[in-house]
Amino acid sequence: MDQIQQANRANKLAKTGVATPARIESMSETGNADASGSKEYEFALTISPNGGASYEARTRQYIHQSASFDHGQNVTVKVDPDDAGEVILWGTR
Repeated sequence: MDQIQQANRANKLAKTGVATPARIESMSETGNADASGSKEYEFALTISPNGGASYEARTRQYIHQSASFDHGQNVTVKVDPDDAGEVILWGTR
């Protein structure tokens, strides 16, 4: 997925995604960076929807250097209501 596709996906999920608790199981740099210096990471997440069973998901996302995400951290993700596997990191908890 290129940067434009990722930006479009992030915009869609920002508007329509459901805020859901999650945990970062692993994260690794892909070696890609955007023009602002944000690095792309691949995340393995455990998503824990309220009232539903936890499940695993993977996502790639550009993260600005000032953002602080780490392995084992509890976070909030935005989940696509039409495709539970489509998620973006939204913030820390």
